Amino acid sequence: MEVVVDSLDVQGDKAVADTSFRMPGSDQAAMKMRYNLERSGGKWKVVEAGSSGHGGMGGGQSGAPAMPPGHPTTPAQPPQPMPEGHPPVSQ
Repeated sequence: MEVVVDSLDVQGDKAVADTSFRMPGSDQAAMKMRYNLERSGGKWKVVEAGSSGHGGMGGGQSGAPAMPPGHPTTPAQPPQPMPEGHPPVSQ
């Protein structure tokens, strides 16, 4: 995977970075993430990370692609059970 910083907005000791994760040689993002950063002790630290909500395959918090603007809301789907024998996962 390649990581590309699409935009960086620095406001004093706070910043927001929009990034894209891509397969090598591809122009299409497989996933986009937004990072909220804070400078502390001369170093930048991630204080919040999440899907940027636009484009890619991971546009929503659930990992599903984001709906286009103006799309009607859809009901939340309950989590699906893991296949038999799958090790436990934590959220």
